[in-house]
Amino acid sequence: MSMIGHENIKNSLIEAINNNKFTHAHILVGEKGIGKSVLAKFIASRLLGIDEVREHVDIINWSLDKGKASIGVNTIRSIIEECNKKPFERDRKVIIIDNGDKITFQAQNAFLKTIEEPPANVYIFILCEELESMLDTIKSRCGIHKLKPLSKEEMILFLKNRYTGIEENKMLVAISFAKGIPGKAESLIENEDFSLIRNTIFELIYKIKDKDYETSLLYEKFFNDYKNMEEDILDVIITIIRDIIIYKEVGDEELIINIDKLSDIKDLVNIFSLSKLNGMIKVVDDTRKTLKNNVNSSLAFITMVLRMQEV
Repeated sequence: MSMIGHENIKNSLIEAINNNKFTHAHILVGEKGIGKSVLAKFIASRLLGIDEVREHVDIINWSLDKGKASIGVNTIRSIIEECNKKPFERDRKVIIIDNGDKITFQAQNAFLKTIEEPPANVYIFILCEELESMLDTIKSRCGIHKLKPLSKEEMILFLKNRYTGIEENKMLVAISFAKGIPGKAESLIENEDFSLIRNTIFELIYKIKDKDYETSLLYEKFFNDYKNMEEDILDVIITIIRDIIIYKEVGDEELIINIDKLSDIKDLVNIFSLSKLNGMIKVVDDTRKTLKNNVNSSLAFITMVLRMQEV
C-alpha cells in the first residue's frame, strides 16, 4: 500500500500509529486536488490494519450535500450519531469530513464536545482548503497538517502511475499548469476544454499584433462560454507570454512550459518586442485584479484584449 507525496506528514502519522500515540482528531489543510482525501483514506486504512486503500464499512466519508453552500447543525448531528455507533467489522472507526471549512460556526460548536471527547477508538479527519473559517476551539483540539504541493519528480511519478503510456509533452504541460496539485493535473489531462482554451489563446495572441479592434469582439463568445475557467484562461495567457520572453532572451527549450507548442513560441518571438510582452503581462495582471471585484468577466476580457493591442 503506497501513495505519492506528503512524505513527512504521512510518515509522522504512521509513526504515531505504530507507537500507539495517534491522537483522535486531525485537520488536513491544502488546496483542492492536493491529496487531502487520499492521505486521509491512506491513514484510515493503516489505523484499521487494512493492507490496501479501499472503501470500508468502518471508514465513513461525509461531504457537502449537493446544492448546499455549508454543512449545518443537522449534518453534524448525524456525524455525531455515527461517531457513537460501534465499529462494524474492526475495533476502530474513522470519520472523514470533506469541505470542513464549510461547517457553520453553530455546527462547529455543536461538534466541539465530540472533538474534545470522541468515543473510544473513533478517529476524525477534517479536510479543509483553508483554516480561517475554523473556530480556534476546534483547531486547538486537533492535530493540524498543512499539505504542500508535490515536487516535479513526484508529479511525474504520480501521472505515470495514473496514466500508463502518457505522452511526455502532454504530461509536462499538465505538470507546469498544475503547480504541484495532482488533482489539478488530472483535470487538465482529462478536460478537453483546457486544450481548446490553449489553442484559442495562441490564436488570439497571433491576432493581437494586427491591432484590429474588432478582434476582441470576435472572442466575446469564447470568453463568455468559459467564464467559469477565467483563472485558467489568465494562467494560459501568462505562461505563453512568459515562454515567448524566455525563448527570446535565452533560447532554452527546456525552460518552455508550452513545450508542445514550441513552433508557435518561436514564431511569436519574432512578432513581439520585449517591451510589448512586458506590457501585455501587466495588462493580464490588472485584469486578474479586476476580476476579483466580481465584474462582468466577458467585458473584463474584451477590455484586456483591447489594452494588450494598445501597449
